[in-house]
Amino acid sequence: MELNISAQAAARLAPLLHADRVLVLDLNDGIGPYSRQYHDTSQAKFSLLILPRRNVPDVFDAHLDSPVGPVLIKSYAAGFFDSKTELTINGDEFTLLQAKPHLNPKVPFKFV
Repeated sequence: MELNISAQAAARLAPLLHADRVLVLDLNDGIGPYSRQYHDTSQAKFSLLILPRRNVPDVFDAHLDSPVGPVLIKSYAAGFFDSKTELTINGDEFTLLQAKPHLNPKVPFKFV
């Protein structure tokens, strides 16, 4: 699977992604050390993380191909993404755009 990333979002992320860092889209389901339980059952919420490659929790066991390299995800979260899903940025806020209405578009960003 692939995650489209706008040119602006890629330009913001690329300088932060070194060989020792990895990009993660974390489903906020309370599973894993960086995940908080999101309480709106009508939408899924993701957080965008940049983690040290050596400290990636095992729960991130799948990836999406992207213009900035692999984006790690939890394998059971793959169904939230399709060929039209795009990570964009508006000002300092990352956003997930998708044809499916079950994603919260706001994506908090954290550099760990």
